[in-house]
Amino acid sequence: MAMGMWSVSNGNLVAALTEDRELPAGGTAPVVQLMSRRGTGRTRFVRAPLVLVLGLFLALACGPLLRARAADEPPPIAPFATAHIRIEGSISAQGQDRPVQGEGDIDTAKGASRLTVTLLGATSETIAIAGRTYSRNATTGRWEYTHGGGGGFDPARLAIADPTAIRAASKAFTRVGAETINGEATTHWRTDVDLVALLGAIPGAAGGTARLGTPTMNLWLGDADGRLRQLTLDAQGTATSGAATNAYRLALTLTYGKFDTDVAIIAPTGAVAATPVLGVVTTPAAGVTGGGSGAPPAPTLTPIGEATSDVGLFSATHVVRLVAALSLVVIGAALAVAVRRGGRQQGARPAPRSRR
Repeated sequence: MAMGMWSVSNGNLVAALTEDRELPAGGTAPVVQLMSRRGTGRTRFVRAPLVLVLGLFLALACGPLLRARAADEPPPIAPFATAHIRIEGSISAQGQDRPVQGEGDIDTAKGASRLTVTLLGATSETIAIAGRTYSRNATTGRWEYTHGGGGGFDPARLAIADPTAIRAASKAFTRVGAETINGEATTHWRTDVDLVALLGAIPGAAGGTARLGTPTMNLWLGDADGRLRQLTLDAQGTATSGAATNAYRLALTLTYGKFDTDVAIIAPTGAVAATPVLGVVTTPAAGVTGGGSGAPPAPTLTPIGEATSDVGLFSATHVVRLVAALSLVVIGAALAVAVRRGGRQQGARPAPRSRR
């Protein structure tokens, strides 16, 4: 009975490397003897070259997996003092597909940002500084301030800059590879992301229920300095507001540049407190805005079809690494046993009788 090289039955890897062969008479077989079968006159062997080649193949194939630990850890994101940010994308919500456009400046040293953003058909000018978000009232033209947005999604949260907040909202980082962004060498990373943790609320779904798949975030970090050059967010699902349920899609691209230049972000003079909505509390802003009362709660987020794995001891990537390592151990053990038993049987073989 012969067993083929690639035929593995019942998980017996060693048996898959063996075959029945007659012991060549009057010579040394180019094989390593593993065990003999009594009463049959036949001996089972393991081909040493086959084991070595297969072991080398597994080492080369599994090597990248065993070395991939660093690629699965959150990448180091270098902070910047100031930066200019450009925002582009679209939001499909409430039966409408609206473009998102904006730009502004970020000052991380002050925890401040100044943005002008067109979101869901409305243009807003916001300044976030000292724990307050200032917005110009579209009706009166005066500046009003709240703690955290004061009426739904806070556009100031689009000034994503804090490396700690980015990592805290992310899961299962994957290194995609080297790419060029605006002429600069960068490394592209992809991760699952908690939109509510990152943005405080889901744009275009305030007060409703959003059922999303697994939102994703892509980061492009400069190879020279580790700073953010570009960040994208993508989420799909449905959003329910009242009795209406509509398809929901968020696709945003944030591009960063003009690092560490002088920017002037100051609180508007003459601003008044916006009228709070009683009985509700905002989600505190992370990085550049504060939190307090005055805005409706973030929408309920119910992930659907989520298939993520945290970067932990029993993540899918770690399981693959473990299987790869065990495979190498099995191959090594099989070779060691084969060499050892082959040596014993060769030493125990009786000397040939001389003929008279």
